[in-house]
Parts: sequence; structure tokens; C-alpha cells
Amino acid sequence: MSTQSAALTRTYYALESFCENMGDKIVPYLPDLVEKLVVMIANSPTVHGKELAISALGAVSNAAEDAIVPFLGQVMEHLKVYLTAPDSADGIRLKTISIDTLSVFARKIGKETFSPMAAECVQLGIANLNNADDPDMRRCIYSLFGAISSTCPEALYPVLDGIVKRMFESLDSTEGMTTEYKDSSVMRFDLDDSVEEGQGEESDDEDEVLGDYENIEGITVENGYLEEKGDTLTSLCELADNMGTHFVPYYEETFGHGLKLVDYTAPLVRRGSILCMTHVCNALHKVITQHNFQVSGWLV
Repeated sequence: MSTQSAALTRTYYALESFCENMGDKIVPYLPDLVEKLVVMIANSPTVHGKELAISALGAVSNAAEDAIVPFLGQVMEHLKVYLTAPDSADGIRLKTISIDTLSVFARKIGKETFSPMAAECVQLGIANLNNADDPDMRRCIYSLFGAISSTCPEALYPVLDGIVKRMFESLDSTEGMTTEYKDSSVMRFDLDDSVEEGQGEESDDEDEVLGDYENIEGITVENGYLEEKGDTLTSLCELADNMGTHFVPYYEETFGHGLKLVDYTAPLVRRGSILCMTHVCNALHKVITQHNFQVSGWLV
């Protein structure tokens, strides 16, 4: 990272911290802040600069809450450029941070303002999720769905099944996992690649597929995939809390996924799994008491 880029990063970090600490006291400064950030988004010569400005807009909106509404049209005009950008390396980076900022709007601008946008945001999330190979992209999309559920849960009713199943796939995935061997001469392998290559085939020699387990020192997981699992669990918490009886068919499987991850090596995922199980139990109790829902099977 160049000196200029590092200085720019520190400047925006300071701005986001300032917004977080100011809260709604940021409102008098909104016109100037939004104007300058929008100009930066439009005119920054670097992708990194655009990313920082879009992220800062999210921080400003989070602090200002519904006071950002008068500027929403101006902001969305610029965000839509990146929300619909081609999936190049730079396009994915800008789309990911734009979806993250869109989630802030979903949570903060209020149901009345967000409702007209809700269906379009859901379809945007679905369309990008279908082609998302990047863990950061997937986790931001899941967070968007969680945010929408807190404001306009009805917008998710028609697509809830597909969304929840994709979240389960992310929790089950072994992408980003790599073995570490005690003997450095032993070839490393990617767990996800090994699983895919072995599907539908029976190996004559399992050691060729699975490697020498006695020589395995540990398994590392790339941070992006850990964060995806952590945010997926958080988003499932939100869906359980906000979707009411529509989430009843997924209580058991959601609880089961949380239970499977409770001993995961990463604290982020362990914490998420415990929270997920807690939210499922709380949401189930709410459904039972408010809707006189009859429980059976695993719940008894």
C-alpha cells in the first residue's frame, strides 16, 4: 500500500469513528458530508478510494438513521452503478461494499421509505447470490437479507426457502480450508477440492484421497470464509427473530447447524453458533406463545 493510500485509509477510518461516536449529532453536517462522499465515489481514480467513500456513507447513514432520507436519491444514483457492475475483480469489490451500505439503509431509513425498494433489493441479492463465488460477497448478501427481514420481512416470504438453503450450504462448506502437515515434504491439499474430486468415485486407496492423517498438524481456514460463516449465523439469527411463523420449517435445521459448529476452531464461529441456537429457541418460544403453535418431534 502506498503512503498516499495508507493516509487515505486512516482518514476514512477516522471519519467512520467520528460518525460512530457522534450518533445523531452528525445530522447538521450531513449536507457537506454526503456531497463530498458522493463526489469521491464518482471521481476517485482508484477502486480503494471508491470503497472507502462508500463504506463511509454507510457509517454516516448508520449514525444519522432516517435523517439520511433526504439524500437517499442522490446516494442511490451513484450506488446503483456499482450494485449492477460486471463481476470483474474491481467490480466485485465495489459491489460488495455497496451491498453492505445498502444493508445499512434497510435497517435505518424506516419501513415507509424502504418498502418501495424492498422487492428490488431482494431480487438484487438473489441475482448476485446465484453467481457469488466470493465469500465476502455472500456474507454481505446474507446480511442484506437479514436487514430486510428487520424492516420488510414480507418481501422475503416468496424466496425464503432458497435463501435459507444457501445459508446452510455456506455453513457446511469446506471452501478455504487447507491442511497443515508436520512433515513439510508432504503435499498440502485443499479440502474443498478433495471433496469435489472424490464425489461419485470410490478410491482403491483412501490414503491417496485423504492423505496421511497421522502427519496432519492442523487445518487452516482463510479469514474470508470464517467471516462468511460468522455472518451467516448472524443473519440466520435475524431471520429467526423477524420472519415469525414463516421460519418455523427451518428451526430444527438451523438449530442443528448451530450445534454442529459449537466446537469450531474459530471463536467467531463458535460465538455465532451459540447465538444462533439461542435465537432459535427464543423465536420458537415467541411463536408458541403468540400463535398457539403446537410443537412436536425434536422440540418435545
